[in-house]
Amino acid sequence: MPAARPRPCLSSRGHGFSLIELLVATALSGIVLAGAFGVLTVVLNASRVYADQYDDRVNLRVTQLTVRKALESMVAGVPLESAPVDPAAPPDGDAEEEEEQGDDETAPIESEGEALSDVVAGINAAAAGASGVQAIDPNAEPDYFQLYYEEVTEGLFVQRLEIAVREPPVPAPTRRAPVESTGFGDGGGLGLLGLFPSAPAASERPADLVRGAFRARFDDQEGYQLVWQPIAPGGEPTVLLSGVVRLEWQVLPSDLEVTEWPTAYAAYLRQDFPFAVRLIVETERGASADWVFQTNVITRGT
Repeated sequence: MPAARPRPCLSSRGHGFSLIELLVATALSGIVLAGAFGVLTVVLNASRVYADQYDDRVNLRVTQLTVRKALESMVAGVPLESAPVDPAAPPDGDAEEEEEQGDDETAPIESEGEALSDVVAGINAAAAGASGVQAIDPNAEPDYFQLYYEEVTEGLFVQRLEIAVREPPVPAPTRRAPVESTGFGDGGGLGLLGLFPSAPAASERPADLVRGAFRARFDDQEGYQLVWQPIAPGGEPTVLLSGVVRLEWQVLPSDLEVTEWPTAYAAYLRQDFPFAVRLIVETERGASADWVFQTNVITRGT
């Protein structure tokens, strides 16, 4: 009887990998891929953060240049002068008698100037320690420099700097949008259906100045923003900085004798304008700036 032929030994190592080897290789590959994706995520996040910080630095630079341009080209109001003496006018005694009889038309213009100065002095006195919106006399021309608080969102008051300048610090937009009425000129009037402000006539538009405000507003996507809002003539706001978490204005009065810089102020005449303006801003991404701008003011019409 012939001897049985031995069966060949089938070795798995000659035909592929075992299940355990496949599992180990898969696990190692997953660990390597997870580490690679983790490093890539860190790099992408760092790149995004760097891009955001770069945008903040650029926006801060633009904000600095815009505010500096505005504060270096401010315009003050024209002082009210006494009326010229009329040779045909009655003597002083007759004028006093007419004044006692209640004839207000003979009152000299100087008294109106004194009344306006009293209004401006009262506003400045109230602004020195104010914590809310200033009470401006609606019958008087608005001050050419106003720093006061306005309610941006319910219960949140943020400073607003309203000034008159020789030219807008940012290019004027081509389309005009509704703006709030401030009683300054006709630039705040609404036109057809109240959707667009009507352009004032050439004879009524003040060609030697532009009125606008640096103010805060809230955006659902960008958060709080610092914008330049044209007032007279009106226009669309220009966003200077987004994601603002701190916005503080301070002024150094021209007398230079104050111990603390006021956070609310108003001025009409050139000598009442502040010597310097300080702006402190911070963004939610950590960018911050603390600037002090020296002002330059001319009287309107000079």
